[in-house]
Amino acid sequence: MTGNKADERFSKIMGSSFAKFLNRHTNFFLKLILSQGLKRSKISPAAKESYSRPFKDKSAREAPIVFAGQILGATDFLKSIEDNVHKIDQLPTLVLWPTADIAFSDRHRKGIEKMFSNNKSVSLERCGHLFTEDAPEETLSKIETWLRDTF
Repeated sequence: MTGNKADERFSKIMGSSFAKFLNRHTNFFLKLILSQGLKRSKISPAAKESYSRPFKDKSAREAPIVFAGQILGATDFLKSIEDNVHKIDQLPTLVLWPTADIAFSDRHRKGIEKMFSNNKSVSLERCGHLFTEDAPEETLSKIETWLRDTF
């Protein structure tokens, strides 16, 4: 994930002390993902509660920020995964891609498709990062079709 200024900037900002403070006291990261992660629909109150429940305690709110900061912090680990993907790159792979994702761009999709030579890439038009919430029936249908056609 390094080498891209936008990814690096996001990781630096989200891994900063300010972001940690903001997240601990306002649950910023979750609110951002829930507000920006759906493009076709709005999250239901029940789903919002389910996503929020693990972060009610302020001490539990550090994990999402650590995760975002690890885009740069775990460079060696992520590189080791990339270096070993050749061991599984021929396996059938479904790439479900939400076209309106706030976190991952078309550049990321192309990189994944390049890594997995036996892929079926399917776009989920106008879907956000939380595409299973945004288009659950379409997501399930795409997975079922791929499984039926592939196996």
